[in-house]
Amino acid sequence: MTFKEYLDIETHCPHLQEIKTANEAYEKFTNPQCELTPDWSIGTMVWVKTENIKTKCPSIKFDHQMLGPFKIIKKVSSHA
Repeated sequence: MTFKEYLDIETHCPHLQEIKTANEAYEKFTNPQCELTPDWSIGTMVWVKTENIKTKCPSIKFDHQMLGPFKIIKKVSSHA
């Protein structure tokens, strides 16, 4: 075996085409479900989910699901 054959990925991975096909199928069904983060601007009114916020309500079931509206006063990062 020559060094060129040794470096040839198809020699080491005979299932390369199956892997590419599987990755394409995965992207086909996954990418449409991904949502882009909206570009929030300062002054926009937003609602906040209460998933990670501790409230005084003893039951999550009876507590509010969203809090707000709140006005954005500062942009910390593009995804915050």
